[in-house]
Amino acid sequence: PDAVILFDSAGKVVRLNHAAEMLLDKRAVEIIGRRFDDVGLLNTQEMERVTDTVSDAVAARNLAAPEFKLKRADGDVRDIGARVFMLPIHDKRHYLVTMRDITLQKQAEETLRRANVEMERALRLKDEFLANMSHELRTPLNAILGLSEVLSEHILGPLNERQLQAVGTIESSGRHLLNLINEILDLSKIEAGAMTLERNPFSVQALCENCMLFIKQPALKKRLKLATALDVNVEWIEGDERRLRQVLVNLLSNAVKFTDDGGMITLSVQGDAENKTATFSVTDTGIGISEPDMQRLFQPFVQLDSSLSRRYEGTGLGLSLVARMVELHGGSVSVSSQLGQGSCFSITLPWPDAMQRYALKSASKPAPVETAETIVTPDAHAPLILIVEDNPTNLTALSAYLQARGFNLATARNGVEAIDMAHELFPSLILMDLQMPVMDGLDATRRLRASVEPRVARVPIIALTALAMPGDREQALAAGANEYLSKPVNFKLLTQTIQTLLVQARDKDKGAATE
Repeated sequence: PDAVILFDSAGKVVRLNHAAEMLLDKRAVEIIGRRFDDVGLLNTQEMERVTDTVSDAVAARNLAAPEFKLKRADGDVRDIGARVFMLPIHDKRHYLVTMRDITLQKQAEETLRRANVEMERALRLKDEFLANMSHELRTPLNAILGLSEVLSEHILGPLNERQLQAVGTIESSGRHLLNLINEILDLSKIEAGAMTLERNPFSVQALCENCMLFIKQPALKKRLKLATALDVNVEWIEGDERRLRQVLVNLLSNAVKFTDDGGMITLSVQGDAENKTATFSVTDTGIGISEPDMQRLFQPFVQLDSSLSRRYEGTGLGLSLVARMVELHGGSVSVSSQLGQGSCFSITLPWPDAMQRYALKSASKPAPVETAETIVTPDAHAPLILIVEDNPTNLTALSAYLQARGFNLATARNGVEAIDMAHELFPSLILMDLQMPVMDGLDATRRLRASVEPRVARVPIIALTALAMPGDREQALAAGANEYLSKPVNFKLLTQTIQTLLVQARDKDKGAATE
């Protein structure tokens, strides 16, 4: 079926088969002894390009495989894929060429290319939308949670019991909104291939105790019984502890949500030494799931009851994230359930053999002991914190908390003001918002690090951002920030981070002075 044509060394047609006549829409007598450009099948420029391609391939002793556009006698332009073989005949160089019409293939490739371009554009727009929405949602949430924390600690004055309960409701609702935002961002990171795991050995018992503690209060409200059944042989496992905690808390929270008052929830762990796996199971006595619904459980944005009168809230993202995160760990998720009888969700993860378990146990470090937060006594010599923040509400909440912790404060509304004030005041530390008018936090951080004044160039900088998208942390650290915290910021964590960096900076200064 392929066209076959024999050319001499000058590019003139010597012989051709019937398939070539059909492809070119010309009879053999019309083109034998002539070049393709002579009979209008190829223009001169295209002929020269094909000739150069063949000459280069022959010189390198390689197979020539040019592609070109050929204009048939009927005026139709076709894409042609060719294979060229050098063939000596009577001590003279000839070229045997096979040709095939690849027009449909090229059209399909172009359609696919355009689809890929559109898909990349859609993904880029989605990422930009998520980044903007993350910022727009996190910014007011930062103020809501920050001021809730300030009020609950009586920093702005004492509150009575009812007022404290109201503040607690505001904070818990804000945390719920934050969890929903984080779920959407996590799913986006996984789909973009930007989710990275921090794998370390950690205690299985500590993980399970922590997860059960998380659901203790909502379980008590529904008078649910909680139980654990842990395989004593499964002491350690390797993985991203934070992500696996997120997985188990999600499953346990679902169990609390879908189990009626007085029911029971059990978290169990069972090791399988033969298959080198460990299975974590969350079993409840809840409403159960029908067989058809189980097929849709792990699809993102799917809720089994999406009616206006549905009893249970949620985005339908939780179980999708569970499945994706477990898969990232090299594990799998399964579920068994019966309507009205309860459900059992299980995640199976790789689990090292006995020698590996011993190595993990030996290599693991004990968890750091939490200490009470240090309250700095305010005085003229207290550290000066420069807060660079353009949102007045966030600035009010942050300033109130840090002032109550004994820090002296200065504020700037953009990167330009931050650079000027850093050279004027020489702050002990800078809290740098990343998204600001005039000059953003990343550019300001780079310029501070490039300062010729050592006290400015070395000042500790904590980057604060409401974007929290893939790559933001790496971008902030690359710009010169010492730490990165996403909004809404936990003020206690922020204070501990500030104190840690201040101690590190003081130790460096002492070391430099000694040298």
